[in-house]
Amino acid sequence: MEYLLRDLAEHNLSFRKVAVIENGSWNPKSGEKIKKLLSEMNGITILQNNVSFYSSPDEETCDKLKKLAKEIFDSIRGEKSSSSSASNKGNIEKEALFKLSYGLFVLSSSCNGRDNGCIINTAMQITDTPCRIAIALNKNNYTHDIISESGVFNISVISRKAGFDIFKKFGFVSGRDTDKFSDCSDKKRSSNGVFYLTEGINAYLSASVISSVDCGTHTLFTADVTEAKVLDKEASATYEYYFSDIKPKSGINTSQDSKKSQKAKIKGYICRICGFIYEGDTLPDDFICPICNHTADDFEPIYESDDDSDYGKNNDDEKNTSESGKKEEKKYLCSICGYVHSASELPDDFKCPACGASADMFVPVVDVNTEKAESKTKAAQKNVNSYICKICGYVYEGDTLPDDFTCPLCGVGADMFEPVSDEDKGAEESAAKAKAGTKNVNRYVCKICGYVYEGDTLPDDFTCPLCGVGADMFEQQPD
Repeated sequence: MEYLLRDLAEHNLSFRKVAVIENGSWNPKSGEKIKKLLSEMNGITILQNNVSFYSSPDEETCDKLKKLAKEIFDSIRGEKSSSSSASNKGNIEKEALFKLSYGLFVLSSSCNGRDNGCIINTAMQITDTPCRIAIALNKNNYTHDIISESGVFNISVISRKAGFDIFKKFGFVSGRDTDKFSDCSDKKRSSNGVFYLTEGINAYLSASVISSVDCGTHTLFTADVTEAKVLDKEASATYEYYFSDIKPKSGINTSQDSKKSQKAKIKGYICRICGFIYEGDTLPDDFICPICNHTADDFEPIYESDDDSDYGKNNDDEKNTSESGKKEEKKYLCSICGYVHSASELPDDFKCPACGASADMFVPVVDVNTEKAESKTKAAQKNVNSYICKICGYVYEGDTLPDDFTCPLCGVGADMFEPVSDEDKGAEESAAKAKAGTKNVNRYVCKICGYVYEGDTLPDDFTCPLCGVGADMFEQQPD
C-alpha cells in the first residue's frame, strides 16, 4: 500500500476525496500511516467516517460502513447538484462567453528555490479597501502547486508591446520540465521574492493569498495586494488583441464563404492558441491540445482550397521560388509536438520553439497528393501487407490503408504512413541481423503507448519519446 500511495504522489494525484478503511488486526497503525501519506498530496480531502476492522464485521462496524457510504454519497451528490445548478447546456451558447473581455497576464510564484510562471486571462480587482484581487488558475498548472504551497504570487500585466515569444515561453511549455526563467533576462524579484517581467509589461502586482475556492478544474485564489508598480504607459493587451495582432498568422485556409463552405471539405483543425494542427475531418469533443492544453473549443477547421494547394501555406507567398532563383521553401514537422517549420533547409542546431525538440526530431513534410500517388504506386508494385507511421513507428496491418485513418499513437493522418512489403521486411531483418552480427538485440515495449526500444539493455533513466513514461513502464519482449 505504501508503494502504491507513493506512486500516486509521484503522478501528482490531486484534489480527491478519500475514505480510509483499515485492517486493525493486521496493522493497528495502518490507517494513520495512510492518512499521513495522503495528507502530503495536494488538495486531498480525507472523509471523517473512517472504518477499522479488528475481526469479522459486527453490527457496530456495519453501522460505521453505512455512515461512511452516506458521507461518500452526500459528497458526490453535493458536487453534482452544485455543478448541475450552475450549468444548463441546452441554453448556453459558448460563443456568447467569447464576448467577455479578458486581459492577459504572466502569473508567477516561487517556493523553496523553485520559480515558475504561466499565462492566465482571469485576474480582477475585488475591493479597493482593502486592496484585494482574485485570480483563477487551472489545477493542472505547475504554478498552481507552487502558489498553493507558498501563498504568494506576482501578476505581470502584458502590454501591446509584447511579442509572441513571451507566450511561447510561459504558455506552451510546462515548468515541470523547463526552467522558464533560466534564460529570461528581462526579470526582477519583487519584495516577496517572486520574479516579475519588465519587457512587454506595463505593470506588476504582488499579492498574498488569503483564501481559495475549489471551482472544479480551476481554483479561485483571493489575495491582498502587497506591492504594485506601473512600468509603462502602453495599453494592456486583451485576448482579442492577442489573436489579431500578436499571434502569428498561420496562412492556413480556415474560413469559407457561404457557397464554398457547403462544398469545401474539412481536412484538419488548427489550435487558435499555439498553431498545433490536428489531422482529420472530425475533432473529438474531448480533445486536448498536446502543446498548450487548450480544449477543442479553441480549434477552428481547416478547409481544402479549390486546388488543394494552400494547406499550411501563406497565401501571400505562393510564388514559385525556384523560378525566381531562390531556394524552394520546404516544411519540416516536429515529430514530438506537431509544430511545422518553413525553411529551405533545417539548420542542424535548430530547436522546436514549441517543445524544445532538436533538429533530428523533425521530418520533412511532402505534398499530400504526391505522397499518396507514390504510396499507391509502391503498393501496386509490391506485395504490401502493412503500413508504418513515419512519425512514431506504429504499424497498421492490412493491404489497404483508409484515406481517413489516424495514427492511434501520435495522431497524424494517413499521408504520414508508408507501405511496407514482404521485401521491405526481409531487407530490414537482414540489415538488422548484419548490424547485430551474432549478438541478439533485445526489444523493450512501452506498456502505455506501444513504443518499441531496441538495444542490449534499457537505460534506467530512459524516457519514452511518445508518452513520456519512465523505464519502469517498459517490459522486455520474449524472443
